[in-house]
Amino acid sequence: MYAPRAVKWAALSCSLLWATVGLAQPLPRLYVGAQNGGLNVINAGTGAAVATVTASGTPMGIAVHPAQSTIFVTAHTGGTVSAVNTGSNAVAWSVATGSRPHGVAVSNTGTELIVANMGGNTASIIDIATRTAVATVPVQNAPSGVAVSPNTPIAYVANAGSASISVISLTSRTVVATWPTGSNPLGLAVSPDGSKLYVANNGNASLSVLDTANGLPLTSVRTGGHASGVAISPNGGLIVVTNSFSGSATIIRASDYVVLATVAVGSSPVGVAIASDSGAAFVVNSGSNSVSRIDLATNAATVAFATSNAMPANLGSFYVSALPCTLDVDRNGAVSAFTDGLLVLRYLFGLRGAALTTGAIGAAATLTADQIVGNIAALDLDADGDGAARGTTDGLLILRLMLGLNGAALTTGASAVAGISDATVLSNVRARHGASCFV
Repeated sequence: MYAPRAVKWAALSCSLLWATVGLAQPLPRLYVGAQNGGLNVINAGTGAAVATVTASGTPMGIAVHPAQSTIFVTAHTGGTVSAVNTGSNAVAWSVATGSRPHGVAVSNTGTELIVANMGGNTASIIDIATRTAVATVPVQNAPSGVAVSPNTPIAYVANAGSASISVISLTSRTVVATWPTGSNPLGLAVSPDGSKLYVANNGNASLSVLDTANGLPLTSVRTGGHASGVAISPNGGLIVVTNSFSGSATIIRASDYVVLATVAVGSSPVGVAIASDSGAAFVVNSGSNSVSRIDLATNAATVAFATSNAMPANLGSFYVSALPCTLDVDRNGAVSAFTDGLLVLRYLFGLRGAALTTGAIGAAATLTADQIVGNIAALDLDADGDGAARGTTDGLLILRLMLGLNGAALTTGASAVAGISDATVLSNVRARHGASCFV
């Protein structure tokens, strides 16, 4: 039997009692793919290796779910996209895509994936909850990078072979506009307010800035040779572009597009991600098998670590912030039985919309019902480890854990696995949702 943990009790205005479990703060991590297979999980603060994820094919595009619970990685040579649980650092599931999948992004609600299939000139839309491809959208030649609007159901796909951007409505699942851009566009990023699209043009060493209201160009910024990846800081202040031919990163002030610095990094940099506090950028150097850390206050770069596999690429986002326990599904900073626990239980019983969220969202939470569904859909909720997630077993176990129950009070009548111990349940949950859950 595991030791009972401290539980704080607070009264709601309707006089119900609910349990709130304090959350520890783990360190942020980087997930770095390699062209010969696998993912390296790295402590973003120290550069120390945390784990290695076994993945099939050649990892190319990477995206982080907004709940930080899951990494999605495309296998360029395998024709799949895989979900990696950030608690267990293991592949949870994989889905077939089109030919030679490249970039990947998560929809603004967190419920769907958009994958650019470079070999088939299509984009796959994948439902995260059902783990199935629900649409294949024709785009233009050699689609590469993908980005999504943060506040509307719109995805953007860079067509490297057509010098264009395909604008996809995730509601109709069709291309609703096609915008011209620079030569050989690869990486994409969207401003935090959704008003601007940033395009790294590999063919003419530039960054295009497009108005997302109409696709018209706002400006073009000269970068280094073969601009590849692009990221914007979470606070919206800086844009970082990797230059694969020049071995550098261009740092641009977002307010007026002034180039602040060109920073030498490693050989053939491609992927770039920016820390959640906007203080550092991490650049993946595919030619020198390393990751450079750029201090965005001083624009000084250091090689943070060497990866264990050759030629990492990492097109997309690969920084997982220090969110403590992914069972905080309403993202209000605490795991509560009568908010998060109730949301998980209702979800597993098939409730959605108002039936899911009414009376079950924490006071400080700001997410929509669709975003909460997306957060839960990305989770592996199999608490008893029998291979399926059910409301009558796993949902009840998770709710009881949040209430501080242990021993027979936790497991009786709530598991499909005969004789399961409370320690096993807790171990299963921590492996899937973070070691800091229920401490």
